[in-house]
Amino acid sequence: MKELELFTLPNCPACKRLKETLEKEGIEYTNKDTKDFPDEWTDIQNITKTYFLPTLKMGDIYFSPNRDFKNDEEAVELIKKVNSGEMVEHEMTPLELRETLKTLLFQFEMVNRGMGNMGRAIDNVRSFTRMPQDWQPEPAKRPTPNQQGAAGIPAAPTQPGKEITGE
Repeated sequence: MKELELFTLPNCPACKRLKETLEKEGIEYTNKDTKDFPDEWTDIQNITKTYFLPTLKMGDIYFSPNRDFKNDEEAVELIKKVNSGEMVEHEMTPLELRETLKTLLFQFEMVNRGMGNMGRAIDNVRSFTRMPQDWQPEPAKRPTPNQQGAAGIPAAPTQPGKEITGE
């Protein structure tokens, strides 16, 4: 079994929750408060390019919340996979690393293009809903006092030249 190092902060609710889950699952770990181990924490941030807690380290394998696991159950599953040998450390050759990075950059470019196309589509939809620049709202129409009947209720409209009678 690989040693599990858990990087946490005392006032971090997610850290506290994961520690409770690990204890309930019977998984041994070494808790490392990032304030007590600032150099190690800085090294981990430089390696993983993340700063989220709780971060797990098992040998040369790092697990960061949101990037590698979304909840405590997923973190426990990852730990079990490493301990069972299902997930192993893998050193990439420079060629593998270069090709992986090229693929990731291409995928980001494709997402970016898709977002650009979506932005243009949204702008096209907006053009249908925009008001002409010379459009002005009509002023509110309020009845004048002579158009109002008793108790401020507007009088019934009349047609010119016709008399309205109560009969």
